Amino acid sequence: MPVAKKTFVDMHVHTTCSDGTYTPEEVVRLAVNEGIKVLAITDHDNVSGIVRAQVEAEKFGVQIIPGIECSTTFNAVKNGTRHILGYNIDPTAYEINRYVEKQQRNRIEKVEKILKKLRALGINISYEDVKKHSAGDSIGRPHIARAMVEQGYVLDKKEAFDKYIGKGGPAYATSEYTSVEEVVYAIIASGGIPILAHPFQMRHNTCDEMLEEINNLVDKGVQGIEAIYPEHLEVENFSLVTLALENDLFITAGSDFHGENKEIKLGKCFFNKSRASVEGLKKLGKTIF
Repeated sequence: MPVAKKTFVDMHVHTTCSDGTYTPEEVVRLAVNEGIKVLAITDHDNVSGIVRAQVEAEKFGVQIIPGIECSTTFNAVKNGTRHILGYNIDPTAYEINRYVEKQQRNRIEKVEKILKKLRALGINISYEDVKKHSAGDSIGRPHIARAMVEQGYVLDKKEAFDKYIGKGGPAYATSEYTSVEEVVYAIIASGGIPILAHPFQMRHNTCDEMLEEINNLVDKGVQGIEAIYPEHLEVENFSLVTLALENDLFITAGSDFHGENKEIKLGKCFFNKSRASVEGLKKLGKTIF
């Protein structure tokens, strides 16, 4: 019997509209080369790359899932993060654009805080130096790192993060993120589905604490979890899929592709760097397809 072709999917992808290194058009063409037929554009706090990706995707028969990755307030242990992915949003909706505008202001304030700390350490980089490394509106630490490399303060971006701007570093700073309730409202009001991104990156002390946190998020309107993620162990993927099945939650899979800013390649969603398919996700449980 011939093996049926799979529809490969990547539901967590960043472009130059946030902190990726490939433009929306380049990401689509890369997806075509990798045999990926369904692609979610989920830039950090930004929706400006969605239409660009959709226009390019029409040329190749690739389906674009319009999305966003939202940063939220979180008092985490060990510097954990809590991000909410929004899928099937209308990028022109008032609610999601109001959220984006608020977050862009917060991001600018965060960058300025980091630059002030760097200046105190003898590293004199201006906001303009950083901005020229960003092709989009979401300016962040990767762009600061590039400016530091360009001006010879560090040898590479890794050194910039390890020595200065990474979590716990002398120039690290946080921004005033939006509450989960506000993020969930903005996503749902824009026609989307809110999903908890990479749950184990919340870095709770115990699995029970993380599960309790997920239950709290579901009570606040989160409708699913990114159960398949390349930095999760196999047993972690399994536990998240089980949790989703027990609570009728959506299951998603994404690589968290950032181009050259991260090692993970487009479409490599599993811990062993294998690809995810629409058919496989449907077998696992409830999906947005």
